[in-house]
Amino acid sequence: SQADIVASPTFTAHATAAGLILGTAAYMAPEQARGRVVDRRADIWAFGIVFFEMLSGTRPFSGETISEILAATIKDEPSWTALPGGLPSRVRELLKRTLEKDPRRRLRDIGDARLTLEDVQSGAGQTDAVSNAEPESRATLQRLLPWALAAVTTVWWTYWEDP
Repeated sequence: SQADIVASPTFTAHATAAGLILGTAAYMAPEQARGRVVDRRADIWAFGIVFFEMLSGTRPFSGETISEILAATIKDEPSWTALPGGLPSRVRELLKRTLEKDPRRRLRDIGDARLTLEDVQSGAGQTDAVSNAEPESRATLQRLLPWALAAVTTVWWTYWEDP
């Protein structure tokens, strides 16, 4: 209803005012959840959330209310054990870099994620080859990597002209 939209902490008529929270709680970067200034690294965080969900089938940060979700985003770590067992270490490391709470330590360019995923998909430079993974994990990864690459490409094209 209209009353629900107006009561939402993500809705405001003054979206450009400092300190206001704008976005979907489950996909907000920690700095965004705190009402701080954000940059493209908040989008890299959101990509990491979606990719984690694709691989695990669960949200990395959850709660019954928006406040609980935001608090979990700020304080908790994802349950890395929810990821498939045969997931290549390069993909795990990529997820950890996209979900780094400190934006200064977070992956800076989504193009780097694209390169990593393309390398994993092609098998280039893999030391923990996907072929050694359980057949179920290998099939899941092969099914999801094209979608993850499409998401990375979408984010990358959004910012390709920016420095």
